[in-house]
Amino acid sequence: MSTEVTTPNIDLQQELNDEAKKEESLTPDAVQTENAAVDVSSPESPETGQDITPEEVTRSSSNDVELATSANSQVSAGESSNNADIQPKSTYSLSTDDLVRAINEDRDNINKLFKSYKQLLDRYNKQNDDLNQTNESLNKLEGITRSQIEDLTSELNLVKGRLSKLEEITRFQFEDLVISALEQDAESFKEDLNDFEQYQEKVNYWHSKNQDLSSEMSLAISCCCDRITQCGTMMKEFESSLSRSYQDDLKSRYSGLETVKRMLERLTESLNSLTTCQLPSSELIQVQQLELLNLVRSQTDAKQAKQMLDRRIREIGDARYQPVREWRNLAEKLQKQWVNFIDKKILPALDGIDDGELHAKNLVSDVSSSHPNQAPKLSEWLRTYADLREILLSALKKLGVKPMNVEKGQPVDFLRHEPFTTETDPQLPNESVKALVRKGYEYQYQLEKQPEKETVLLRTALVVAVKNK
Repeated sequence: MSTEVTTPNIDLQQELNDEAKKEESLTPDAVQTENAAVDVSSPESPETGQDITPEEVTRSSSNDVELATSANSQVSAGESSNNADIQPKSTYSLSTDDLVRAINEDRDNINKLFKSYKQLLDRYNKQNDDLNQTNESLNKLEGITRSQIEDLTSELNLVKGRLSKLEEITRFQFEDLVISALEQDAESFKEDLNDFEQYQEKVNYWHSKNQDLSSEMSLAISCCCDRITQCGTMMKEFESSLSRSYQDDLKSRYSGLETVKRMLERLTESLNSLTTCQLPSSELIQVQQLELLNLVRSQTDAKQAKQMLDRRIREIGDARYQPVREWRNLAEKLQKQWVNFIDKKILPALDGIDDGELHAKNLVSDVSSSHPNQAPKLSEWLRTYADLREILLSALKKLGVKPMNVEKGQPVDFLRHEPFTTETDPQLPNESVKALVRKGYEYQYQLEKQPEKETVLLRTALVVAVKNK
């Protein structure tokens, strides 16, 4: 008995084989992801909107398995040996807990996104309302501003027209007067500016000289005080080598040196004030043409207009010269401050040194005769006066201060020489210098804007003048 074998549909069989291999290669996680992407469209049940339960997922999985089994049953049991390797589609189990958890998480995320979307939509609507209100306000303001600008423009044009008419009338009536006043002020301004620059240069010069005076004298005073202190140390060596009377005479001379030291030390405080200087204003005003035009704009009489212009030019000139006057006063003050410091404080110290040396020479000569062995030390002690004089004169020389050159027999210059007394001397001309009693000092300088050197008399020289009958 023969058995009839039905040849299965090759295309259907191949399709089932491919599907089986694909399902066998899927992992449980991949199955879960594929089912979630293909079969699940919402975390909620389409009919009720409720959460999907594990039982519903199990039933769905069973249905899928039955469909796969039914497809495989279509293959005839009497297949040939060439198709013996085709097996029915295998079934697989799903992890329902993981799938439910993923679906619920997706549902929560969707709910959060929906809430964020709703908040953004509310914010957009509010901002849109605010923008609409702002646009309405701007449109109203633009309308009001445009109207105001048109009104102001109209008024400005009217004012310009009136000003043009007034300027035309004034120009024809007082143009020559205004031009003449401007020329007069320009000439005065030029003179004031020249004076201002000269005084400003003097201020800068004498301020610099005061700073130099403070620096040089501070150093000189320090050196003088140190030298007098050394002289005091030598005084102690004479106590055991000189008689009592000579010791007292030397102490008397040394007390004069201590007086000079105290005098110099007090000068240190005054030196600090030489370096401070507050400068006045450097602005020079000048009349403007528009100011003069406005001044005579309402005038119709030429004589009154000229008087008003002249008065205004004088006022401007006085106000402009005020800073020039302040710079001039400051220049004179700084110069006087420099001269007085040297004349009233430095030169008296030099006079004290010269007088002390004159008396000390006679004393040292007597002591050296009585105590020959002390002569070298006494000469060194006497040299203190010469050292002090040299220190101060060197500082004055650096500052440009020089003693006057006064010679016997030269005519008395009553601007630079002060007669201390008069004596007759047939060998000398009348009103000539017979002897110098006290040295005089002077200082010469020249600024860039000065054509010649200027001599500053610090102190006149005291002389004995000849007066013959």
